[in-house]
Amino acid sequence: MLCYVEPFPPTGARYQLPVPGQGANMANHPVWSARLPEIIYSVGPGLLASTRVSTGWTVEFGTPSVVQIPGAAAERAIALNPLDADTVGLCALFLSCAGDDDRAMELFERAVRLKPQHPGWYHFPPFTTHFKRRDYAAALADAKHIALPQLPTVHISAAAAAARAGSVAEAQAAVEALRRLGARFLEPEAARQAVALWIWDEGYVRDLVDGLPEAIVMSGTPPAS
Repeated sequence: MLCYVEPFPPTGARYQLPVPGQGANMANHPVWSARLPEIIYSVGPGLLASTRVSTGWTVEFGTPSVVQIPGAAAERAIALNPLDADTVGLCALFLSCAGDDDRAMELFERAVRLKPQHPGWYHFPPFTTHFKRRDYAAALADAKHIALPQLPTVHISAAAAAARAGSVAEAQAAVEALRRLGARFLEPEAARQAVALWIWDEGYVRDLVDGLPEAIVMSGTPPAS
């Protein structure tokens, strides 16, 4: 995802957030830090970047710094922004991706208390936790809360949870949503690549992707050609 900052008052120009090296991918989920003017954003699995921002008629960025989220780095990010719900939620997301489900769920619940009207991506950690624990009905409910219709991983997750929960209607809806995004995502390898971009637990990735052909069969739709 490409993320931009626009000056205020608007000039019609926009400035792309810098993406550093060190394994970074693209900028996602930017939030203003409590230490304005600084933006924190994810740049890949387990990586958060922060950059200072100078605004006026133009926008200038400082050199971005990158921190590894799992473990102590997540706790440091939260200590710096204890009341910033998006920072707490983002740390929950990456700890979940790294497999620390218990701490991810604690942070998810904390983020929701801080921001009751929260964005749908907050619900990735509970989806992962519930799916791993074979509570597929709860996982399916979490997937529906995520509400990011342009993200294939959301529909792959919903399809797998629906298949395991035995919900034909939800399996059909998820499969059709994937087909609209691109029939290639109905192929196991393309689905695996989409999920593995963020999830590091290969066993969980395999289990999740294995649910997709189950959903396709359940939905009664033909596989991708």
